[in-house]
Amino acid sequence: GGVARRMRERAQGRPVVMFASTFTERVSAAPHLHGAISEEIAKGGRYWLLTLHPKCPPELFEKYRALAGEHALFVEPEQIVTAQRAADVLLSDTTSVVPEFVVQHKPVVTFRHRMPLDYMLDFSEVARLPQMLDRAFAPTPELRAAIIAYANDIHPYRDGHSSERVVLAVEDLLAGRLGPLRPKPFMVRIRDL
Repeated sequence: GGVARRMRERAQGRPVVMFASTFTERVSAAPHLHGAISEEIAKGGRYWLLTLHPKCPPELFEKYRALAGEHALFVEPEQIVTAQRAADVLLSDTTSVVPEFVVQHKPVVTFRHRMPLDYMLDFSEVARLPQMLDRAFAPTPELRAAIIAYANDIHPYRDGHSSERVVLAVEDLLAGRLGPLRPKPFMVRIRDL
């Protein structure tokens, strides 16, 4: 909470956009959106949190780090969860950050997502970035409902006790309370290795 709050404080009351991109060249938005993001940052109307997958090329890191300043912060990959909490909207591509962000019931804009779904605002023309961000910051009731439905489908619990439930389920499984463990014929058992 404290680190995310400090990230938001840097925005000085402005809306916060997080940009996160994957390293896979064929689906990465980073090479395509740099210029458009740079233009949006220069406008100063929104504050940006920028991050890249650790496997992105060093030259991309350099380009995005250079955008940091009064209207943007470059966030190191290990702070991605904190940045997700601090942001209002995510701009991304085909990456696992998208469903991670959506579980917070926040809007996501995706660039050329390989499998766009109804909870995303997907676009393929760079020039449409400003329009897509405007839509994300003013989501329709239908978009908001799609976001919540998808988030609840992939992560229905919001009580902070999911890890405890996993541990209890594993203990029940190992104790035989969920039925016997039977390896499938094609599975290699650890003791057989």
